Amino acid sequence: MMTRHKSYCFGLLVLFIAAEVAVPTAGWTPRADADEFAQEVSDSLSAAIALSVVVSLTKGKKGRQEAGEIVEAVFFTGLITDAIKALELEERPNRRDRKSFPSGHTSRAFALAAVLAEHYPKQKWLFYFYAALVAWSRVELREHYVHDVVAGGALGIGVGRYVARRGGIVLWRARW
Repeated sequence: MMTRHKSYCFGLLVLFIAAEVAVPTAGWTPRADADEFAQEVSDSLSAAIALSVVVSLTKGKKGRQEAGEIVEAVFFTGLITDAIKALELEERPNRRDRKSFPSGHTSRAFALAAVLAEHYPKQKWLFYFYAALVAWSRVELREHYVHDVVAGGALGIGVGRYVARRGGIVLWRARW
């Protein structure tokens, strides 16, 4: 059963996603260019991570633990993603640079989703749906190939679950 506090925090997250994705694209029609919608989704990731941490911090000691897991999962996912990008050197579909594989936005979105899904299993579909929207946006914007976002998603889920199930890796295991 969802407690009142969890329900409140979950509601804030849903409202944030709705505001970030739906409001800026009000008036969007099936005929409209999907690039604008994809850009809004892609740009919302940093704010989604920040909001998740802030909301978690309002929940006392357990919330601080959750916030720490989010920060660590996103941080370590980013490190691994950037290390692979430095070694792989696959050109992006838009030919902007050679840092296509794996998708950093997607890996971080799925890391966030995995941590939140461990804490709120009944709402995991929402978190993974948002992460899938981020992955779609990266392909739609021609920043990544499909295999880039699939690899990024797998990496993010793996790291996010590992961090959440261990209760953190470094910072938050110190219990400060």
